[in-house]
Amino acid sequence: MIRFFRRLRARIRYRNFDAELRQELDVHRAMAEADLGAGGAAPDEARHLAARQLGNTLGAREAARSVWIAPWLESVWQDVRYAARSLRHNPGFATTAILTLALGIGANTAVFSVVDALLLRKLPVKSPDELVVFDWLRTDNSMVARHLGYGRSGPVPGVGVRTSFSALTFERFREHTATLSDVFAFSSAGTVSIVANGHSDTASGLFVTGGYFAGLGVETIVGRTLSVSDDRPEAEPVAVISHRYWQRRFAGDQSVVGKTIDFNRLPVVIVGITPEGFDGPRMSESSDITLPLASAARLSPTGRTRPVSVWWLQMMGRLKPGVSQDRALAELQTIFADTVRESWAARPPDTPNPTRSEIPKLRMHPGAQGPDGPRIDAQQILSPVFAVVAAILLIGCINLATLLLVRASARRQEVTVRLTLGASRWRVTRQLMTENLLLAVFGGIGGAILAWWGKDFMLWLPARETPVVDARIDLPVLAFTAVLSAITALLFGIGPALRAARSNLGPSLKTSAHRGGITRSLASQALLTAQVAVSLVLLVGAGLLVRTLYNLSRVDLGFNADNVLVFRIDPALQSDASSRTFQVYDRTMAAIEAVPGVQSSTMSAMPLIARSEWEEAVQPDGPGLPQNAFIQIARWNFLETMGIPLLAGRDLSATDTQGRPRVAVINETMATEVFGERAPVGRHFQFLNGADRGVAIQVIGVARDSKYASLEQRVPPTLFMPHTQLPPSGMTVEVRTISDPLTVASAIREAVRQTDPAIALFEMRTLRQQIAETIGNPRLFAVLATVSGMIGLLLACVGLYGVVSHETIRRTREIGIRMALGAQRFDVLRLLMRQTIVVVTIGAGIGIALALAGARLIGGLLFGIAPSDPFAMGSALVVLIAVALAASYLPARRALQLDPTQALR
Repeated sequence: MIRFFRRLRARIRYRNFDAELRQELDVHRAMAEADLGAGGAAPDEARHLAARQLGNTLGAREAARSVWIAPWLESVWQDVRYAARSLRHNPGFATTAILTLALGIGANTAVFSVVDALLLRKLPVKSPDELVVFDWLRTDNSMVARHLGYGRSGPVPGVGVRTSFSALTFERFREHTATLSDVFAFSSAGTVSIVANGHSDTASGLFVTGGYFAGLGVETIVGRTLSVSDDRPEAEPVAVISHRYWQRRFAGDQSVVGKTIDFNRLPVVIVGITPEGFDGPRMSESSDITLPLASAARLSPTGRTRPVSVWWLQMMGRLKPGVSQDRALAELQTIFADTVRESWAARPPDTPNPTRSEIPKLRMHPGAQGPDGPRIDAQQILSPVFAVVAAILLIGCINLATLLLVRASARRQEVTVRLTLGASRWRVTRQLMTENLLLAVFGGIGGAILAWWGKDFMLWLPARETPVVDARIDLPVLAFTAVLSAITALLFGIGPALRAARSNLGPSLKTSAHRGGITRSLASQALLTAQVAVSLVLLVGAGLLVRTLYNLSRVDLGFNADNVLVFRIDPALQSDASSRTFQVYDRTMAAIEAVPGVQSSTMSAMPLIARSEWEEAVQPDGPGLPQNAFIQIARWNFLETMGIPLLAGRDLSATDTQGRPRVAVINETMATEVFGERAPVGRHFQFLNGADRGVAIQVIGVARDSKYASLEQRVPPTLFMPHTQLPPSGMTVEVRTISDPLTVASAIREAVRQTDPAIALFEMRTLRQQIAETIGNPRLFAVLATVSGMIGLLLACVGLYGVVSHETIRRTREIGIRMALGAQRFDVLRLLMRQTIVVVTIGAGIGIALALAGARLIGGLLFGIAPSDPFAMGSALVVLIAVALAASYLPARRALQLDPTQALR
């Protein structure tokens, strides 16, 4: 308190002195100016004198400032220098502590960079906080004929969240300007075929309304944006490309503006390039090419836009200044209800459940980050990932606290001497905390370096559900790293520092007083026990997920997935529909089958094991209730090429074309569940919904059961229909090769290009790679849990090794006495490892209890294994005990080699 008042008085004096100093400087300046006006040699002498006086004054000012600043800075600098020297003299401890922190901080920083890019970062647009995004709540009674786009489960069972709206709703919202200054809509065009400069390519497309760029407040770096006049049926088709696509496809050539490219066979003129960093309204998706919404009608098979009964547009808006979301939502709800009734009245005659009468509930959310659908899906992935890496940091911090406790025990005499010589306990604590902060700084720097390398780790894993984001180490991420480093230093370093500063001066000066040591303290036991428990939880999780991957790899697919190359083609249907499309498909198949190394090729509307489904309700003839069945539109040789055996009847034929009787091959499950005990071949069924509603389809064969959309899904009732009778807009090509499919991939691309340069091949990969993508989430978590479990086990073993090693060194004299008195080596070994056995036993018990509780949280990721699987639990327990005992045995073994006469010195 006295020191505080002294410093306060010095600051007051300094402020008074500063006022006097300003007056003195004015006097010196006036004297110098007078001398300059007088002329001769006097001005030079006066200027030198003024300079000397000014220098003396400034020196006095610095001296006054140093009264209260210099002692504090000097003290801090001393702490930092002593901390650095102390760590330099203990390289083993410093290296272990820094690497421990770097692993934990680096993993958390890398994941946080993805979280920041996907969940926290705002759209790079004008005033993003003014933006709002719309969605609505759907029930089975909602008056919506058909909706496309993103959907998810709602807040209560039976209620879903949908993000698509009808064009009628958008037009009415745009006309209402009382609360919104801008309203714009957009819809994904998916992956499209681009032909530019004679070369075909694929890109992601986005259809937008004319006010899209103006509503977002986005300008172009070259050219112009789209306007309302571009979004008219009679307007020339134009497009704006993203900066990312401009660099990737056109190498940054500015002359590309004004050139014409083919967008799914539609010629469009590039009119602008968006700024770097803006890739569309969705933070997790990149839109390479943006076109007016009117272009969607030109690309449709009918040449017309979708009817108002189809909800397919996502909407965003910008609030007027001073308007709240509640007020805007209240006014728009009435308009929304009117458009729901109008679009429902325009529904097609075959719309199921025509008695629906409920108006969906409109919702409005902040739109600074764009639509929230993909971000919410990503949260389900990132939340458990964050929990895993947080466990790594927890283990690392516990390990650091244990090492600091051991180090504080070793330095007890040093601390006692400093206290005896007059140092205050606060001064000693501050010195020790400076060392901890220095460790945290180096650990944070190492963590940032590891995060720079590891930030793309999740994106590298083949998980189709993981959004593609631009994760980077920027200011928010570095701030997160700095805060995390400071928290770890303060939270886990203050305890050991305070414990060291509380030394009892009298007994601590005696070397025999410190009996029992830090390893026998409850704090050290608790920390080591926590490390063991958390490590065991991670190992159990890793074991469960690894066994899940093993079970998935042994699932019977029902077809041969080896040596199969898959890719998607879309001939970009125009109004001259089917005949031209069939010719394109036939020429493409013939060109592919002519490539050396190709055994056969086929096509299907739905890719196998790709989490894509087409389900319809079917009604069998005769007695039987309607059942849902999965649809597969395929080429006539699909079953033969994929190795699916035919059990009864005949296969699809090239003669099953339009104008011929409608036919289908069904699988065993459909034969049993839909047709019952009677033989299904020769019987008929019909669809209850859609354009083919009521058309009789004859069963001509029964095929063996095979997986459809995913490995973990049971085989559903499935029917195979010829693509020549029900042509889809795009097909997946399956090419069976004699050897590795990737060796003929380039030849297949060239063959297709020579057949039709406008056909692009999308997402080419092997069928095994496609199947692997469907289990990306279990693989991601298995890899993370395994790596995290091994890191946690390593850190726990480092802690055990350090504690036992310190205990061995500290008790060297005691061990020598025991051995001189006849103690056996096994007795000494048991004495030193008793602590480890107790810690591992208690930690394993706690870890098993936590693992049983936590395994239920990942139950949705498991397949063919129970959360309480005894094999996974037992394997993790055996590995933990074996490694922990080995880590403790190595330093304890050195004690057995001691010479008692040397140890007693």
